[in-house]
Amino acid sequence: MEEVRQLWAHCRALPFPDGLRGADFGGVDLVLVDSSVAGCVEGWLERDGQLDAKSWDALGRCLDNLDRMIPLLPRQDAIDYFNTYRTCAQLIWDAPSPT
Repeated sequence: MEEVRQLWAHCRALPFPDGLRGADFGGVDLVLVDSSVAGCVEGWLERDGQLDAKSWDALGRCLDNLDRMIPLLPRQDAIDYFNTYRTCAQLIWDAPSPT
């Protein structure tokens, strides 16, 4: 959990890629995937490593969306930004259940 907490602090300090608000790549709205990942990560951290079924489904969709859109991004800063978000989401996806 500490690894996710530290990576998430880093993610939140990164500026959203300039000029890409409202952009869509591979059918994925960048702002929407950003906020969806944020909601899942913050919820997981607040609930000591637990998410409800709806949030787990959302996290899975986020990972699928990130995998689809990251290769289509036009700039390295955007690729780096969303790869960091993807890493954080993947760490949660792969984490053992705290129960």
